[in-house]
Amino acid sequence: MKQKIISLFQDILSQKNTLGVDHLFLSALVRQKRGVNIFKAEVDSVEIADEIKIGVWAGFQNRWGTSVLESLNPDALKKAVLQAKLASTYNDADPDYSLAEPTQTQSTHTADPEISKISMGELEQASRDMESKAQKFSPLIKNIPDVGAGYDVFLRVIANSNGLCVSEEASMLKAGISVMAQGSDGRMVNVHEMDCWTRRGDFNVQHLVDEVLQEVTSRINPHPVATGSWPVIFDPRSAVHLLGTFTSIFSGDALYRHLTRLEGKLGEAIASSIISLSDSASNGLIPHTFDAEGSLAVSKKIIDNGIFKTFLHNRYTSKKVGTTTTGNAGGGLEDPPSISTMNLSWESSQLTPQIQKLPKQAILIREMAGASASAISGDFSYGALGYWVEDGVIQYPIADFTIAGNFFELLKKIQAVGDDLRWFSPHLLGSMGGRSLLIDNLSVSGK
Repeated sequence: MKQKIISLFQDILSQKNTLGVDHLFLSALVRQKRGVNIFKAEVDSVEIADEIKIGVWAGFQNRWGTSVLESLNPDALKKAVLQAKLASTYNDADPDYSLAEPTQTQSTHTADPEISKISMGELEQASRDMESKAQKFSPLIKNIPDVGAGYDVFLRVIANSNGLCVSEEASMLKAGISVMAQGSDGRMVNVHEMDCWTRRGDFNVQHLVDEVLQEVTSRINPHPVATGSWPVIFDPRSAVHLLGTFTSIFSGDALYRHLTRLEGKLGEAIASSIISLSDSASNGLIPHTFDAEGSLAVSKKIIDNGIFKTFLHNRYTSKKVGTTTTGNAGGGLEDPPSISTMNLSWESSQLTPQIQKLPKQAILIREMAGASASAISGDFSYGALGYWVEDGVIQYPIADFTIAGNFFELLKKIQAVGDDLRWFSPHLLGSMGGRSLLIDNLSVSGK
């Protein structure tokens, strides 16, 4: 498939002048998806999908247009180029768009070929095993509304009229389960968790099920929490949730549009000196060598020991502000490249084991929902649930409270970073890594 796409792209690129465009960018995404979901010992749904999508980005007289198709037909691709050229005539000229130059670097990351060999029967059995174990765990378990397993294998091919042609493959196994339990107060508690694996040999759903069952039965009969200002510990998942809400403050797109409070802050301390924020090309769930423009993906520290080091740029935003791309182009199919993080994670030079033992009293956040947040002001408010912790020991579950604060201030109030890195939120170019974070204090609205 890869060679077929490369040959097609090279043929179309050789006809650039005949097609009447000055610049041409082609990006293909080939995806194989398989999955099985179980409900009450019956197969509830099945996913068997083989998809291909090709994005076309054409430049004519400094005007750029896009089109997209789902075919490897040469005539259809030529038509898509002409459609992109037509779309460009409706856009204003913009000389800051440009194409990546050729690179001699080859992709250093390979998909595990064993993942695509997994049968639907194996996925079904893994799902059944998860459901069966959950059903037998405790009479407190009242429902298992969602349980399933699957995999995703994809190939990217990027080529342009500057002579660039790169490709990359990735694969991932996934399993998830949602379990509901009911306590003596009649309240239903739900916990959902998903794990991902990039190697078939690491695929083990038992740990996932054990984690969910322990968590859901620990959350029953929650207590209220008193309104006040309390030390707060975000667990890895909630730390990722928080970071994901505010990732755009580091975007070059927000910078040139003057939509981030970090404008003019490069080289300044914006966080606690123990905090770093890493954007890695080689770690995480989806390591990769190229971004969506075909530029080299480069690992970097966005924050290094509290110092703000860089915004994230693609070729367009870097030209807008007079710098160079950081290899953080995303998209590139239906639309011109946007900004995307790679494998973004909380890091520290002083990782702390068993972080919940540090404060005498604290709120441990397990889940957040119903966010009211502004990436411009940094203000946030989340409905939350978790546990009350004293002297390092979880005392009881708590629920029905709200935490509020400001992300820019929160960065400065981080007192400890856990050694419990965990990756979540896989996407085409990466994932997000969470660690437990101890915050000096946050406003809590309870009872």
